[in-house]
Amino acid sequence: MRELVERIAREERLEATIERHYAVAPVAMDPRVIAAIEAAAAEEGVPALRMFSGAGHDAMNVAPRAPAGMLFVPSRGGLSHTPREWTDAADCELGARVLARTLRALSAGAVV
Repeated sequence: MRELVERIAREERLEATIERHYAVAPVAMDPRVIAAIEAAAAEEGVPALRMFSGAGHDAMNVAPRAPAGMLFVPSRGGLSHTPREWTDAADCELGARVLARTLRALSAGAVV
């Protein structure tokens, strides 16, 4: 990011400064939970897309203590963590079905 801002500032003959006011180290989710989510999505006939989230989530606090993972559903326009965020009911229902399948598989020990 710094290189990009510095390059644009040079090109536009501007001064730019980048300051980091907050930083949290990334937290890896449990590979078994991720595998269970991906399998559940496949069973529901939808492709799973692995994502990195820049937002802080409870999973960051759970992951060091217990297996954790996150399931995302699409939001219109890709907007997230904003009052304009909107997810269609059909996508919420699909997310709930994927979550239910994931929990059943994990509770049955079906994922290793």
